[in-house]
Amino acid sequence: MQQPSADQLLAIVEGLERLQEVESLDGLGVVLVDVVSRVVEADHACYNELDPGLERGISRYNEPSLQAQIDRYMPAFVATMHQHPVLNYYLEHAGGPPQRLSDFMAPTALHDTGLYQEVFRPMETEHQGILHVAIPGRAVIGVALNRRRPDFGERDLTALALLQPGVQRIYDACRRRALVTAFLGGELTPVLFDALIAFGLTEREAEICFWIAQGKSNGDIGTLLGISPLTAKKHSENIYRKLGAPGRIEAVKRVLARLMAEG
Repeated sequence: MQQPSADQLLAIVEGLERLQEVESLDGLGVVLVDVVSRVVEADHACYNELDPGLERGISRYNEPSLQAQIDRYMPAFVATMHQHPVLNYYLEHAGGPPQRLSDFMAPTALHDTGLYQEVFRPMETEHQGILHVAIPGRAVIGVALNRRRPDFGERDLTALALLQPGVQRIYDACRRRALVTAFLGGELTPVLFDALIAFGLTEREAEICFWIAQGKSNGDIGTLLGISPLTAKKHSENIYRKLGAPGRIEAVKRVLARLMAEG
């Protein structure tokens, strides 16, 4: 195993100090992509939140011109991301160590995929190194470092592995704040939605659980979601049963307690 260089070690320390100052989850993604790209050099880097199950993807690049480019390619990326072997690896191994694309797929095989033809080639990406951030549920979050050449080496992976635990702790703390703020503040964000589903709720139950926390009656919820009050009541009862709660107030308390313990 090759040890990181002195410059990489310094970048890790400075990067973690920067991340600790970030308070919002959105802001963390922007800073994280810059921190990771300072630890390991790349032609360009991006922060990704990918959910193959919901066919949803968010990418934030560290260069404005590339951000505009990936925004055009995002529908193609979402349609082909199931071909990405490292994404599939992290779906099965949440919290797995940093990986490089070439360890999963040879260049010739990569070039035959729609992912490469429709996204990687236009973005001039031949090699990737990926830092993964684990979260409960079905989404995959991380930073992808992209190069035309050369490939990422063992020293690069070791440096990312040293950075990963600190990033995970900071991300978990930031995520907990964001979940509680959204749940109590009346904003059903994608992160909160995914967290509620991870508690064993269906997508409809997650919506209704959120509105219960906002003090909405079954009639109110029916109007908001275009369902009958009786249907809303049935969903609410399923939520209480799954959470092991006798009623609304206790259900909200239990969800809040779990959100505060997330990460």
